[in-house]
Amino acid sequence: MTTCRDIITQAMYRTGILALGRTPKAKETTNGLFILQGLYDDLIASGALGGLKDVYATEDYTANEFERIEANGFTITKPLTIDEGTVRQPVDLAVISIYDSSITNYVWENGWVSLSSLTIDATAPFASRGQDGLACYLAMNWVDTFGGQVAPKVYDRGLRFKGLLMGQNATASEEPAYF
Repeated sequence: MTTCRDIITQAMYRTGILALGRTPKAKETTNGLFILQGLYDDLIASGALGGLKDVYATEDYTANEFERIEANGFTITKPLTIDEGTVRQPVDLAVISIYDSSITNYVWENGWVSLSSLTIDATAPFASRGQDGLACYLAMNWVDTFGGQVAPKVYDRGLRFKGLLMGQNATASEEPAYF
């Protein structure tokens, strides 16, 4: 289990701001979590993981993939299966965003994983897709706080990781039908 702390520490190593083996200070860790949370929030808000359909709940509701739901105090259930004639799991990296008294974003990674209100010792979402890539993505978005720059390789690795989340190099879909 890779934690947010692990990703933050590795991001600091990748910037060269933190010497290998050194532990980040509490203020650095807090700031790193703030930036990391912002990256997760931005992936949802920008539509990088897919556009969201707006739904206004008027009763308890079972969400569908890629919905932004105004809960209005109703219970919103996240589906474990999707029935479209055949029953399947939600697609990898499917998103659900629930608006109630606050916004809670979820992504499907073999189960619904919260991208909201993360703690320093929480499992880092997307780390299973490449810890170094996630650390580089954080490093390239955080290094300006320290007045530095990341190496070109770190920048490239961070961009490739974001591209991986956005579907670049994803599994091929069916060929389109031509008439």
